[in-house]
Amino acid sequence: MNINLNSYFSKNLKILDYNILSIGYLGSIGHPLYWIWWTFIDPQPFENIYIRLVGVVSCVLLILRNKWPLVLKKYFSCYWFFAIMYNCSFFFMVYTIDSGFSTLWTSLAFCSLYITIIMMQNYILFLLNYLLGVALAALFCYIKNPDLHLPDHEYFLYTYFPILGFAVVTGLIFDYGNKKGVIAQEKANIYKSLAGSIAHEIRNPLNTIN
Repeated sequence: MNINLNSYFSKNLKILDYNILSIGYLGSIGHPLYWIWWTFIDPQPFENIYIRLVGVVSCVLLILRNKWPLVLKKYFSCYWFFAIMYNCSFFFMVYTIDSGFSTLWTSLAFCSLYITIIMMQNYILFLLNYLLGVALAALFCYIKNPDLHLPDHEYFLYTYFPILGFAVVTGLIFDYGNKKGVIAQEKANIYKSLAGSIAHEIRNPLNTIN
């Protein structure tokens, strides 16, 4: 099952080195930095150093991916999927729920949605990643504090659902546009290379005749 899952991720995820290092450094630096800021400089109602530490470790492992043992490297696609899930949908939704859906954390949760879209680059895996992270975050918060007060479901439906829908739709549209732009650029580069090769092949016989 693990091998099949990893094979599916490897086949359907386009994992770029730039994205790996971006998430790795942003998370390993951002988690402790924001913990300090929102604990001592601008205290927030909810902060959890242990959740932050897990995020730091998961991001440092991304930076050190080239030093992984060979037996683990083949599972990197699986790890990438769950590292994005933890540091985006799960992490931000835990903070959003525990802060009582404060404006700050709700806004950040929507930002994490865009990051997930960009990093997954696959609509099915994006939805799976984001929904699984949100579900695990809700379960985690319920187990940790069953009496946690949540906004009324009607309030949530009318206030947050339209924003969530807008974020998902616009994120997918821009992601689709970026992919089309990349494909078009790749085709243009291929045509330029082909034209250069043809011109070179034509030039050689003419030079010989001259």
